[in-house]
Amino acid sequence: MTTAPGTPLRPAVIVLGGGHNALSIARCLGAKGIVVHALNQAGEDIMRSRFSRPIRLPGQDTFDREAAEFLLGDAADDLKGSVLLAASDEGIQLIATHRAALQDRFLLDASDTGAQLRMLDKLETYRAAQEADVPVPRFWTVNSVADAEAVRSEITFPAIVKPHLSYLFEARFRKKFIDVSDFDALVDALEQVQSCGMQVLLMEKI
Repeated sequence: MTTAPGTPLRPAVIVLGGGHNALSIARCLGAKGIVVHALNQAGEDIMRSRFSRPIRLPGQDTFDREAAEFLLGDAADDLKGSVLLAASDEGIQLIATHRAALQDRFLLDASDTGAQLRMLDKLETYRAAQEADVPVPRFWTVNSVADAEAVRSEITFPAIVKPHLSYLFEARFRKKFIDVSDFDALVDALEQVQSCGMQVLLMEKI
């Protein structure tokens, strides 16, 4: 990166994941002369932006696994010392999971990893709210039809089947939750998510 005389050299930034917000970050930082590397899925706009340098992954495995392998492997050696900035839930999860290893290679934000992971997991978020006496809708942990049968008398409809981790659910189903109007619809929804191995909860719809 070329800098004007007397201007301190600023580290490059790796923007990890994200959609329109990632593109906004690249535009803002790129316009200031900061080198921005985009570590993202091939179809995202930031990968085609003139303000970023795309890091292309093989695309043979999930994005989070390939991104972690890149960041922790030899291929990212030239980027050591860069700021690693998460622009999505998936990015936050990746950094929180591998924080100890990543902080030896990159500059990370100051964050409470435990709090981040608890906020990403919707069940943990609602439990934290209950612990703090914050009112929340009624919810039930139902990862199987058997779980639902066990609390059937307590359930009120309409309700929503909601994932623990939204970004995984949205990638699979292209929506944030599944509306259910009765127990039969709940069974159908649970069979769908169970086949994908996803953890969900049932929440009353307000």
